[in-house]
Amino acid sequence: MTMLAHVAGWTLIHFIWEGAAIAIIVWIALRLARKQSANVRYLMACAGLVAMIAAPAATARTLPNLIDADA
Repeated sequence: MTMLAHVAGWTLIHFIWEGAAIAIIVWIALRLARKQSANVRYLMACAGLVAMIAAPAATARTLPNLIDADA
């Protein structure tokens, strides 16, 4: 298996729990901000979406270093 396929596969597997964790954090934050303005809640939700984009990128960037350390 190539390194790219290995990293892509593990990135997808890690994003399952990373995405769930981000979603739970944003859900809690939105529940706590019920009385805030719609703009504040919108920005919180957008921040969660940006975090969901950044999480797999950070994971994919970190994984090759971890794979090389195991070898």
